[in-house]
Amino acid sequence: MKKNVKILSRPDHSTYLYEGLRKEKELDVEIFTFDVIKEGTIFSKLFPNKRHVDKDVKVSYSVTFVRRFLILLRYFVRFNWLKIEVYFSNFFFNLCLRNNLDGSVIHYWPVYASKAVFRYKSNKNIITVAEIYEANPNFVNPIFMEENDKRNKKFKPYNLMVDQNSFFEFEKNVIVPSSYVMATYKDSFPNVNFYVVPLGLDINIPNLHIVKDNIIVKFAFVGRASVEKGIYTLFDAAKLMFHRVGRCFEVHAFGPINELNLKDELSENINFLGNHDKKTLYDKLKDYDVVVLPSFSDAYSLAIVEAQLLGLPVIVSDSVGICDVICNHKSGLIFKTGDHKDLADKMIQLLDFDNRSELHVNAIRNRDFHTIESYSKRILKVYKKLNE
Repeated sequence: MKKNVKILSRPDHSTYLYEGLRKEKELDVEIFTFDVIKEGTIFSKLFPNKRHVDKDVKVSYSVTFVRRFLILLRYFVRFNWLKIEVYFSNFFFNLCLRNNLDGSVIHYWPVYASKAVFRYKSNKNIITVAEIYEANPNFVNPIFMEENDKRNKKFKPYNLMVDQNSFFEFEKNVIVPSSYVMATYKDSFPNVNFYVVPLGLDINIPNLHIVKDNIIVKFAFVGRASVEKGIYTLFDAAKLMFHRVGRCFEVHAFGPINELNLKDELSENINFLGNHDKKTLYDKLKDYDVVVLPSFSDAYSLAIVEAQLLGLPVIVSDSVGICDVICNHKSGLIFKTGDHKDLADKMIQLLDFDNRSELHVNAIRNRDFHTIESYSKRILKVYKKLNE
């Protein structure tokens, strides 16, 4: 008999989980979400660049409209828009759970669905499991605050519009993307069963990176250029490298700029290339040699997943969740968070063609690990453990 699974999904890449799980013969999967568009509908033609999902996904266009309206309104009025959005999403998910649930697994993202799920915790025939992507804000906010203070920057704490940890009062099964994320919660919630499930993506990257013995080695940073993402650590490392090895490398940042005065950091071998759509970004990145992410806290990093799918060697801080996977696959280098000297040493190592080639080969060899199919199978293993 198939196990019934109901997924109450947040409107992001987590919707792709359905594509993998529905292929599992032992599961009968339903997914509910919002702020996405079903394929083959009039909306998919009107909004071709919006995230599209399979026609079998249950989508609330009412909650979608509310979310879009609130996001627009926040540009004109200061208010807690997320709290209102969460109220409507919980109302929608509560309606989705009214059918017979005995023997079901409810897999949910707590910020948007915890109140809807709470009503069913007393039913012993229903298994619930939450999935979270973010590190504990009570853990990371002091770190971000300290780093911003060092740079004389103002810092607005993350994820305080709603109490995203309140679901721990009743939920004992939680999926996290990395050991790093688990560590940020474990001390505060020691009685919770954490399941580390590295993420996967449902994307097609036809053109892989080819390792070349370039005279100028190009390092790419992908993401918001901010203190929290470690952009200053990267620039400090680049300046140190310049004094040690000269002009044999370049550092280019792709993404929005958080700090206007970051442009003061520009030099002949450090530059900002702005935002690009995914397809353009992939086309550009395959011509780079290494992707660097020096974040002070990153739950996992889909940007690094994408780099690995391209076959690109990576350098990440030990506060980036995917660092465990990179170590296991030997497809990149890890440096101590905030240590620009250590980062410079790692970047200098990858000026060497043979070192980059070895990491590239390992990244290509382990590409399947990062697919949505592999992610789904890892989730399936968790479902089985919950039934034991």
